[in-house]
Amino acid sequence: ITIEGILIVWSYSLKYLGITLTSADKVTVDIKNARSSFYKLFNSLFSIISKASETVIISLVKSFSLLSLMYGIEALVLKASMLHNLDRPLFHALSKLFKTYDDKLLNCVFYLLV
Repeated sequence: ITIEGILIVWSYSLKYLGITLTSADKVTVDIKNARSSFYKLFNSLFSIISKASETVIISLVKSFSLLSLMYGIEALVLKASMLHNLDRPLFHALSKLFKTYDDKLLNCVFYLLV
C-alpha cells in the first residue's frame, strides 16, 4: 500500500497506548508485553523489599506491578483463556511471596488483591 508514493509497510501487530493488537483471522490482544512488564516490576520490587512484611509487599505489588498487568483491559473484550493468562503472573508472584503453591491460600490472597 502506498500513500502519495510512500510505501506503507504491512505489520501483523500494532502497539497503541501499551496494548498490542495482533492480526489473525480476527484482531486479538497480545498480553505478552503486559505479563513481561509485570514480572520485571515485581522482581525488581521484591528484590529490594523481600525482607518487609507481606502486607507491605502486597500493598506495593497492588500499587505498582498490578497496574502494569491490568492497564487498559477494561476497554477490551478478553476471552476466558486470556483472563487466565493474566491471572497466572499474579499467582506466581504470590506463590513466591508466601513460599507456597497451595491454591486455596493463593486464591484467598488473590481475591483480596483484585
